[in-house]
Amino acid sequence: QDGTDPCSCHEEHGGDSCHCRGDDEDCGCGCGCGHDCGDEEKNELSRQLPLLVVRAVRFVLCLILEHTTQMSPIVWLIAYLIPYLLVGWETLWISAKRIAHGAVFDENFLMAIATLGAFAIQEYPEAVGVMLFYRIGEWFGHKAVARSRSQIMETIDMRAENVTIVTGNTTKVIPAEDA
Repeated sequence: QDGTDPCSCHEEHGGDSCHCRGDDEDCGCGCGCGHDCGDEEKNELSRQLPLLVVRAVRFVLCLILEHTTQMSPIVWLIAYLIPYLLVGWETLWISAKRIAHGAVFDENFLMAIATLGAFAIQEYPEAVGVMLFYRIGEWFGHKAVARSRSQIMETIDMRAENVTIVTGNTTKVIPAEDA
């Protein structure tokens, strides 16, 4: 925002390719830094998808194992805690940061409370499932925003650079900004 580094605002707010996720009300992909972050955002979304798929597969494997084997409750806790932390660490981290800054009630906090509560009552699959589906929903939300932003930018790029003003029998071509 200071003009020296076109994406310095993103570095200030986590450096996660425009996914500030509400950590700072002044940041986000529309933060006004003047940098076209569309490609970075698409690359970030492309990197996140395989991770979500792997984490979903780990969750499904835990579900299958739970119904086919007998293990102690502590083993199941550890077995579900691993995919939970892999899926939900970012949500938990953001919730903790926002609580430290006095902003408690947001979707990250509510997801953390709901899933940690499910762990507390030993409903491990529900905790992991809820967090996984929340993260998948976030991914689709970011994907939709990125697509909308891309389409808006394409529409803006189609605007006329010059306009022709016809007055009577005379025509005059001027820059569109001056019209």
